[in-house]
Amino acid sequence: MSIRKGKHSARRPAPVGQQGFTLLELIVGMVLGLLVIAAALGSLLLTRSTSAVTSDLTQLQQTAAYALRVIGVQIRQAGSYEPVAATGGFGSGDAITFKDYTSAVVTGDEASFTVATQTPMAMRLRRDCLGNAVMTSEFLSTLAFDADSASLLCGNGAQTQPIIGNVTDFRVRYRNFTVNGAGNYSFQIAEAPQPSSATAGVAAVEVCLELQGDEPVPDAGAGGKYVNCDGQAVPMGDRIRRVFHNTYSLRVRGA
Repeated sequence: MSIRKGKHSARRPAPVGQQGFTLLELIVGMVLGLLVIAAALGSLLLTRSTSAVTSDLTQLQQTAAYALRVIGVQIRQAGSYEPVAATGGFGSGDAITFKDYTSAVVTGDEASFTVATQTPMAMRLRRDCLGNAVMTSEFLSTLAFDADSASLLCGNGAQTQPIIGNVTDFRVRYRNFTVNGAGNYSFQIAEAPQPSSATAGVAAVEVCLELQGDEPVPDAGAGGKYVNCDGQAVPMGDRIRRVFHNTYSLRVRGA
């Protein structure tokens, strides 16, 4: 009995373990990394946008409060009379007299106004809207809107300076009054002040101030509207806008 010998093939080496990543794994890792980066950038941009809007709103509120306070100080004193004590003894005439104004107490139009005020010469307590000491017994305060510089100007007539910026509109209306023979008052709202007399004058001044923010906010104009000083609903645009109203009564209604 013969044994049949077969061919013996060489033994194959054991397969070596795979090294590195496949292309699919690299793509998946890159996509996940990009998603994490995108989420971080989105969060950063959202935080910055929210911070910018909050800062703009706070700044607009503070700016408007300052401007309206300065305006109110000037208007409320308009038409006040400084008493002049008599120098003679008793029986020499009136103990106290009042000096008449050399100029109109309230003048202006719908975009600016000027008010006249008297102050005691000896005390020097009054300061104008620029912070300068008042050196005369009668002085003028002028407030006006400058569209070219988008600022609200204030001064004493000869000298004016911006007191706030980012002003897009400034409107003034006057509550004029008249007194009939029976002593009854009637009031009218007009864009010009009524000349002062014994039976007519300006009782109050209405002010509308429109401000806009510094930071562009693209989402602000996405269908958003606001009511401007004309009472019309208009598009917001790409910046935050706020409108402020206030009414100031003159202390002397006969002004």
